[in-house]
Amino acid sequence: MPFDKKQLPFIFLHVPRTGGLAMSKIFFKLFKDKEMFLMYVDNPEGVSKDSVEKFIGLPQLEKEKILYLGGHASFGLHRYYDQFTYFTMIRNPVKRIISVYGLALGEPEHYLHKMTISNQWSLTDFVESKISTEFDNGMVRMLSGIENVPFGKCTNEMYDRAIYNFDKYFPTFGITEKFYESVCLLNLTYGLKIDKFKEKVNTSKVNLSEAQKTDEVIELITKYNEFDLKLYQYANEKFEKIKAKHTNFNQQLEELYISNANYNEELKPTPLKASLSKINKLVNGFFK
Repeated sequence: MPFDKKQLPFIFLHVPRTGGLAMSKIFFKLFKDKEMFLMYVDNPEGVSKDSVEKFIGLPQLEKEKILYLGGHASFGLHRYYDQFTYFTMIRNPVKRIISVYGLALGEPEHYLHKMTISNQWSLTDFVESKISTEFDNGMVRMLSGIENVPFGKCTNEMYDRAIYNFDKYFPTFGITEKFYESVCLLNLTYGLKIDKFKEKVNTSKVNLSEAQKTDEVIELITKYNEFDLKLYQYANEKFEKIKAKHTNFNQQLEELYISNANYNEELKPTPLKASLSKINKLVNGFFK
């Protein structure tokens, strides 16, 4: 067992489009199937909250057999345990929303695909539609644990709650734009030996032209994600402080780059969906 029993279950709060699938595949190697409970969409008409409700409905004895909880679920599942460990990934919110649009365009099973295609939405149209609260401070929403808040109604109190939870319950975390460094911190924090992984999984199937990423649409995304931008800045500052506590960080990071580069050279190219052994075809329906 890679973790101390006092640190389990390990709860991965997977914010959509933050590199969480790549990180999940790392975690999957650390636990047996029977030890894990995943909270994603398990059918095209469902939502990830269906899986959350299924977890909540389990007898407590069954819950206590679970060592890894992961998926699109808001903060709060720790209330069923006396001990636990949280982890999450944080991403630049502008890049995250653009990534959501790219996936919605290219993935027929995405919950916004049909609407995006039928309306021929540009990126600007997509964001202005306000069709999903995912476009409105989605990271703060999930970290705060406060649900059912209408679009445009996030508050300072929600942000403060998200920061409180983040500081109190997440010993370490990842930054999407610093994926290798995030893995290195996981190793150093928990004494793990993760050195073989794929950094990019489930990438958007549609590469947007730079013409769509106008100053106007970036300003629009920024407007709707004021609190997520504050969270992203706060997380980056905290991330650097955590790194500084590990005097051997740079050495460990260099070794990680080398070992994982060798591993990726050995990998044979395979179709994306064939490579997803545990959450193949699962799409984000958390904000559905």
